[in-house]
Amino acid sequence: VSAAAWMDGASPIGEILTSDVGGSDPKQLFMRSYTVASPGLLSLLGVRLVRGRDFEPGDANSAGVAIVDDSTAAALWPHLSPIGHMVKLGSEPSTAQWVRVIGVARTVSLRFEHDPDMGPLPTIYVAGAGRLGADRRLVVRTDSDEGAAMLGVLRYLRSAIPLTGGPHFQSWTQDVG
Repeated sequence: VSAAAWMDGASPIGEILTSDVGGSDPKQLFMRSYTVASPGLLSLLGVRLVRGRDFEPGDANSAGVAIVDDSTAAALWPHLSPIGHMVKLGSEPSTAQWVRVIGVARTVSLRFEHDPDMGPLPTIYVAGAGRLGADRRLVVRTDSDEGAAMLGVLRYLRSAIPLTGGPHFQSWTQDVG
C-alpha cells in the first residue's frame, strides 16, 4: 500500500449549495451530494489543489471546512476567491450547516457519470463536525498486485478493529466498470 485515506459515501444535501455572497439573493448551485474526506484523500485520488490548503488532521475536530472545485468556485463566488468564504450545505432557508472554504481543487469527475455528454458535476469535499459516518470507505493506492494489497488490508483491519459482518472490498476498476 503506497497511500491510504478515508472518505464517506455521498452525503445528500437537499440538492442546493448556498454561498455567503449575494445578500438577500445568495448564489446557489444544484448539488447531488458532497464527499466527506480525510487528509490525503485528494492527493491519493490525483485531485490537484489550485488555491488554498488541503485538509489537515485537526480539521476532523473542527466545526467543518470545505474544499470546492474550480467550477463550483466560479459559480458561487464569481470574480472572487472563495478562500475564507462560507458555504451552506443546503438551501438558504434550511437549517443546514455553514462551513468555511479552505481550498479550491481542479474540477475532476469522481462520480463516474455514465453519460458521455455530461461533464463533471460540481464537487465539494468536506471535513469536520464528526462527518465520517457509517458509510466510511478506506481508499487505498498500491503500486503492487491489487489482490495482495486487498488481502493485506483485510488482515490488518480484522486484527485492529472488531468487525461485524466483515468489510466489503471493491477495486477502483470494479467501481468504474
